[in-house]
Amino acid sequence: MPKTIIHKCLCYTIIAFALTAADYCSNGNYSTLGDIAKRSPTYFQDAVALCDRYLPRGWYRAKFHEIPTTAPELSACGTTYPYWMNDTAPANIGVPKSVQMCQVGFSSVCERSHYIRMVNCGSFFVYELSPLAICNSAYCFEQSDSCIADVPQNIEVRYHGVSWTSTIAAHTVHDPDVNLACHFDRLSDPSLYYDVTWYVDNTEVLTNQTVSSNSSDIPLLTGTQMFAKGKKANSTIHCVVGAKLRAEDSICNVSSSPLFFAGIKVLTSTLHIPRGGHGEVELQFTIPFISRHNIRGHIEGQTPLHINTAVHGESSDCGDPNKNLCDITVYAYKRNESYKYDTDAWKAKHKFKVYNRDNGDFTLIDKHLTLRFETRTTSVGGSKIFEGLTLSDVQVFIEDTNPSWKGVYCGSHTDPHMKTFDGIKYECHLDGTFILYRNEHFEQEVQEKHHRCHQSYPYPRCSCAVAVRSGKDVFIIDICNSRAIINFPSCGDKVMKVIKVNDRNYKVKLFVCKWIMKLFITNYVKTNSLIKTIYQQKV
Repeated sequence: MPKTIIHKCLCYTIIAFALTAADYCSNGNYSTLGDIAKRSPTYFQDAVALCDRYLPRGWYRAKFHEIPTTAPELSACGTTYPYWMNDTAPANIGVPKSVQMCQVGFSSVCERSHYIRMVNCGSFFVYELSPLAICNSAYCFEQSDSCIADVPQNIEVRYHGVSWTSTIAAHTVHDPDVNLACHFDRLSDPSLYYDVTWYVDNTEVLTNQTVSSNSSDIPLLTGTQMFAKGKKANSTIHCVVGAKLRAEDSICNVSSSPLFFAGIKVLTSTLHIPRGGHGEVELQFTIPFISRHNIRGHIEGQTPLHINTAVHGESSDCGDPNKNLCDITVYAYKRNESYKYDTDAWKAKHKFKVYNRDNGDFTLIDKHLTLRFETRTTSVGGSKIFEGLTLSDVQVFIEDTNPSWKGVYCGSHTDPHMKTFDGIKYECHLDGTFILYRNEHFEQEVQEKHHRCHQSYPYPRCSCAVAVRSGKDVFIIDICNSRAIINFPSCGDKVMKVIKVNDRNYKVKLFVCKWIMKLFITNYVKTNSLIKTIYQQKV
C-alpha cells in the first residue's frame, strides 16, 4: 500500500514598507526645526548657545532654509561648533541621499563628522537629523532664497505696559497682562518686513512674529504667552530680529538684543548686620506685579503678592502673627488706576528688615547665613507668572560689636610668662601641669605642662605640652621627652575639630567656642627647643 507523506510548510508573508517621495515630503512625516533665526551662518553665539545634543532623531524641515555647503566660522549659527554639509544636495526629487555632515572646530573645519539622509521635495528639503555628540554644537541653516543682507540695529527688550481683558457677567472681571516690546531701528527701505523670535531663558517661546516697517507696529510678548510655554517671571528674555522682502518670506540674517531680566531684582546681595541689630534688604520689580480685579456689586477684590523669607531653603516662620517681620506684601493696581502702570510708580523699591535676635550672652560661632526670598501662590490670570519664584540669595554676615569677644587669648611662653583671657599677666617658674582655662558647664579645659628648657641651667621653664578637652574629646601636643606626640587619645563626642596648618601651627575648634592653638618651635641653646603656645579665642 503506498505511503502518503505530508510535508508541513510554515509560510511567512513578508511585507515591506517604503516611503515614497510624497511620503517624505508630506507634512505629517516631518517636524519643523526650531531656532531657525539663530541657525544662520551670520548669527554668532549669544548668551544662550544652541545645542542639538538632545535633538530627537527624525525627519525635519527647516522652512525654506538649507544646510550650507561651505564651512561657517567657529561660534557661528548661534552655537560654538556649527555643523555644515561637506557634500552636494540631492538633485533628484523624492530620492533620499546620504550626505556627510562636518563639525567646525578649533583646528579643522571637519573635526568630527557623520552622515545623514536628505530628500529634495522640489521647493524645499527634508533632513533625517540625529542628535549631535557634544554641546554646544548645532546644525547650521541658511535661507535658500534671496536675503536681506542688512540687519536691524539697537535691538532692545523693554517693558511696554499692561493690557486688560474685561468680562462682564454675573460679576465683572478685569484680567491684566504684562507686555514686553522688542524695539529696534528700522532699515531705510520702507517696504520691508521684520521677523521677530522671542526667547525666555533658553527656550523659544514665540516664533516668526512679523511686523511691517511702520515704527508703530511693535512686536510684543505677553506674560500669558510666557506662562503657556512654562515660563514665569525672574527670567532673562531676548528677541532676535531679521528683515525680509515679503511677509511670508523667511529671514537669513538676524541680530539679537541684550538679555532683559523680567522679574524681581534683589538690590542687596550682601548684608552686614551688627550683633543684636538689624539690616535692610531692597527689592525692585523690573516688570510690574499685576492681579485680577474682581467686582461683585459694591465689593472689590484683588489678591496681593506675598514675598517671604527662607533660610537654607526652608521657609521661615518668625511667629509674628501680623507677618510684619517675615513678609512683604505687594499690591497691584485696580483697573480704574491702571494708568499708574505707564508711570514709574510701580518701580518703587521694597525694603525688608532683617533682624538678628541675639543678646550677646554666648560665643557667636556661625557669623554667616544665606537668606532667600520666595513668592507664594497667587490668584489665577496674568499674576501666575509671579507664583512660586525664588529670588537671588542674600549673603548675611553678623558683626560682633562687643570688643571683648574679639582677639582675646590666654597663653604661656618662655619662663613661662602667663596671660589670662582678661589680660592679667603673671609668671610661673615651676615644673608641673597647670590649668589655663576651665569651663565646667561645657566640660572644657586647657592644661599646660612646664619643664626646664635646658638641664644645664636651673632656669627658665618652657611649655612642652598642652592638652585641650571638650566633653569626651581630648587633643594633646607633647614634646616634653624629646619626642613629639600629637594625637587624639580620646574622641567620644566628636565636637572638636583639629586643623593642622603646618608642623608648628594647629587650630583647635570646639563646638561652643573656637580656639586657636599656635605652636612655635625655635632653637634654644643649640639643641633644646623653646615652645611658645598661644590659645586665642575667636568669634
